[in-house]
Amino acid sequence: MAEISPARTAAFRILSRLHEKPDDQTPLPALLEESGKTLSLRDAALAAEIIYGVLRKEARLFAALRPFLARPEGLPLRLRLILAMAAFELAELHGIPARATLDQAVELARKTFGRGLSGLVNAVLRNACRAGAFVPSQNALAKSGRRNADQDADIALSGSLPLWLARLWREQYGGETAQRLALLSTLRPRPALRLNATRDKKSLSELRTSLTDAGAKFFSAEGCFLPLVNASPMKDPHAPAEALEQAEPPRSKDLMLFVTEAISRGLASRQGFASQRLAVSAAEKMRMMSGPFWDACCGRGGKSCALRERGIAPLLCSDPSERRLAFLRADAERLGLDRLEIITGEAQTIASAYPQAFSGILLDAPCSGTGTLARNPELRLRLSPQKLDAAARLQRELLRAAWTALRPGGLLVYATCAVNRTENEEQIAAFLARTSDARLEEQELVLPVAPEEEGQDILYHAFVRKDDMPPFACDISSGGGEPLQGG
Repeated sequence: MAEISPARTAAFRILSRLHEKPDDQTPLPALLEESGKTLSLRDAALAAEIIYGVLRKEARLFAALRPFLARPEGLPLRLRLILAMAAFELAELHGIPARATLDQAVELARKTFGRGLSGLVNAVLRNACRAGAFVPSQNALAKSGRRNADQDADIALSGSLPLWLARLWREQYGGETAQRLALLSTLRPRPALRLNATRDKKSLSELRTSLTDAGAKFFSAEGCFLPLVNASPMKDPHAPAEALEQAEPPRSKDLMLFVTEAISRGLASRQGFASQRLAVSAAEKMRMMSGPFWDACCGRGGKSCALRERGIAPLLCSDPSERRLAFLRADAERLGLDRLEIITGEAQTIASAYPQAFSGILLDAPCSGTGTLARNPELRLRLSPQKLDAAARLQRELLRAAWTALRPGGLLVYATCAVNRTENEEQIAAFLARTSDARLEEQELVLPVAPEEEGQDILYHAFVRKDDMPPFACDISSGGGEPLQGG
C-alpha cells in the first residue's frame, strides 16, 4: 500500500472543509498557513497548488471524467474531490508521474471509503488516461463531449461557477463578456510588486534594473509583474526519484529570494496590478488638493501605503478590524511611512464624528469579491445572491456616511472588487440620483488588456466630486494623537 503524501492529505482535508462548511469564512490563506505549520515547504507548495487548481477548475475537471462514470451525480462529495485532485494533477502537474498520482488517489479513496470505491477510482482514472481525457484543463469543455444547450450552464462550466452567478454575469454583461469573465476567473494570477516611491532614486533605479534582468515586467514606474513559475514542472517529493531530476529553475529561486530581501528592507511590497492602478489614479487626483485624506475601509492597508508613498498626506486609515490594522502598522514601519493616523472603527461612526473634514476619501467598500475569484477561488463555494444583496445594502450605507465627511470640492473614490452592476454602476447611479451635490467624473470596470493582467483582480472605481459650497474646516485626531492638519 502506498503512503498518502502529507501534501495530498492536507489538500484533501482543506478541500473537504471548504465544500462541507461553506458558511465558514476563514480565508483560504489562513487555512493554508495553519496547515503549513506541519508541512515541509515543498509539501505546502504542492498542497496549495492542488487546492487552488481544483477550486478554480473543479467543474471542468469533473467534466473530463464524466464519460467514464456510470452515475456521476450519485458520487459522494469526498469521492468527487479525490477524482478532481487526481484529474488536476494529471492535466496540469506534468512533473508528477501519472502512476504516482493514480496510486495516491486510489489509496486516499481506500482509506476514506474502503476497497470498493477505491477500485472505482482506479478504473475511472486509468480509463480516462487511456482515452486521453487529461488535456490541459482550459480545453476540457471542448474535449469532454457535447456543449450544453443552455448558455448559462456553459458559462458556469467554463469558470466552475455557481449557475446563478453565470446567469447574473450573462444578464448584466452579455454572453461573450460573461464567458470571458468565467475563463479569467480560472487563471493563476501573476505575482505583482510595488516599489516604495519614497526611497531614494539610486536605490529604486538599482532595484528596477535587477528586477528587469531577472525577468520582471514593469507596467508603471513603481509596479511590475514577476515571472509566473510554471505549475507543470511541480515536483512531488513523494514521487519516485526519477521524477525529481528537474527542480524549479535556479533563476526563479534566486528572484524569489531577491524579492523577499527587497520587501524586508522596505524597498517594495506585494500588491496586485489592479490595486496599484487604482492607487495611482486616486493619488493623481488627490495630489491636486490639500489634505487631510481618509482611507475609510483600509483593511490591511495596501492602498493606504501606496497612496502615502505617492505623497498623499496627512492620511487617516480606519477599519473595524484591529487584526487587519496590525498588518498596516507593521507595513508602515517597514516602509518608513509617516503622517499616517491609524484608528479602529466603523466608517459610519468616524464619518459622523468628522463632518466635512476631508478633501479626499477612498471608500474601498466591502463587496461580494466576485472580481477576485482567480485569487480567492474558495468564494465559489461561499457566495450567494443573498450575500451580494447584503453587500449592496452596506455599500449604500457607507456611501451615505462618507459623503457627510467630505468637504465641498472634495473627491470621493468609490471602489469594489465586484463584478456586479448592482454593487457598481447601479450603486453609483442611485447615489447620484439621491445626492444633489454629487457629480460623477469617471467610472470604469477595469478588465485585463495585456496577457500579464489576466487572472488579476477585476476592480470597479468611480470618482465622484462634491460640488463647491462655503468651506467648512474641521481638524481630526485619532484619540490621543496629534490632529491631522491639511496642506
